[in-house]
Amino acid sequence: MIAITGATSRLAFWVIKDLLKRVRRERLLLLTRKAKKGFVQTDYSREDLSKKLRNARIVLHFAGRVFGDKREIWKANVELTEELVNSLPKKAKLFFSSSIAVYGKNVRANEYTKINPDTFYARTKARAEQIVSSFPNSVIFRIGTLYGENFEEYLKVLKLIKRGICPVLGKGNNLIPLTYVKDVSKAIAHSVFRRKNESIYLLASPSYPQKHVFELAANLLKVKPFFFHIPVSFALLLSKLNFNSTKFLDKELILSLSSNREFFPKNSKKIGFSPTPLEKGIKSVINFWKRNSKL
Repeated sequence: MIAITGATSRLAFWVIKDLLKRVRRERLLLLTRKAKKGFVQTDYSREDLSKKLRNARIVLHFAGRVFGDKREIWKANVELTEELVNSLPKKAKLFFSSSIAVYGKNVRANEYTKINPDTFYARTKARAEQIVSSFPNSVIFRIGTLYGENFEEYLKVLKLIKRGICPVLGKGNNLIPLTYVKDVSKAIAHSVFRRKNESIYLLASPSYPQKHVFELAANLLKVKPFFFHIPVSFALLLSKLNFNSTKFLDKELILSLSSNREFFPKNSKKIGFSPTPLEKGIKSVINFWKRNSKL
């Protein structure tokens, strides 16, 4: 049996689709906190997880939190991970979804670069990695800044770009590794069926300047871009105000999109990670929202 925590997350959605190409639906145990048809509800306590995972051969741990209250982020990323690891059958394989955030905001790195978590979210992910690594048969995926068809916060940005407005954070020259979610899901699904894995895989696409990303999107939408530069300090101030109702004003996302990061994976090709060219990926996302009459 293959168990998946956080099974309603956006990355899990694509991983499940890729797994179903190899296994029958009844071999998947899809765990989620909220009741939903086709999924198994759990409170993620050690007692409940021990019961539900007793026959698990493989566990994919996607449950976690990026946005919100610090206490809730700590509980979701650290305490839940600890409960999970202490609930697993000894012979199970554990695959954990981590983040490039553990490297810090300004870095050139590969899997073997020393981590430097410099935000609260990054520190929770780094701590979760330590907990996962204590389990004998575990694999960690450090994943780039994801985008894809089911990431609605980018729809808000695309709507602005369609009007010719490109809201750039800072000068826009910083390098960001926007990573297509389908590339990551295929690599994760492939690794599940490998007999031997590396302990860490870095799943991050080549980086491009933030401003270049907007230019690509504007060209695909056939509009002339007007670059509206927002100071990062001002964006962070807005993220603290009560009227903030948009995810792209969340502190962690602001820090992610304004960071300067470039990655050179050494292990990811072994599990079939092949980054989609950025222009092709953005075009796919744009066409998806057009087909759904939202762009």
